Amino acid sequence: MLVHVSQPHMPDIDFIISGNIPADLLADLRNRYGQKNVVEENDTINARDIDWVKDFGLDVTPGEMLRMRRADFEHWTQRELAEKLGIPWQHVSNMERGNRPISVSMARRLGRVFGCSPELFIG
Repeated sequence: MLVHVSQPHMPDIDFIISGNIPADLLADLRNRYGQKNVVEENDTINARDIDWVKDFGLDVTPGEMLRMRRADFEHWTQRELAEKLGIPWQHVSNMERGNRPISVSMARRLGRVFGCSPELFIG
């Protein structure tokens, strides 16, 4: 069994786990550290459940944040961003419209492409 555990630079998330982890071990970790604090690499996280989002009263969806970063800050088209991510442009469109959730691994990729924290795109 190969399991990779990393500590992300995201407030309120203690561990991100990737690999083939047995369900009982994952359940034990979530029991010990909290259900929302241990996530798998492809899990989606509701940004409204993250404490700092609640503290600031932010009401921007991950898709809206993605659109703002892409269009307003970088002046990229959906196609240009898709090429940088190596995905079809329709995926970018669907993420921006909220039709496709942004996983933890995609949030990390977006953070690398934009040079920002991946937590901006978690939702």
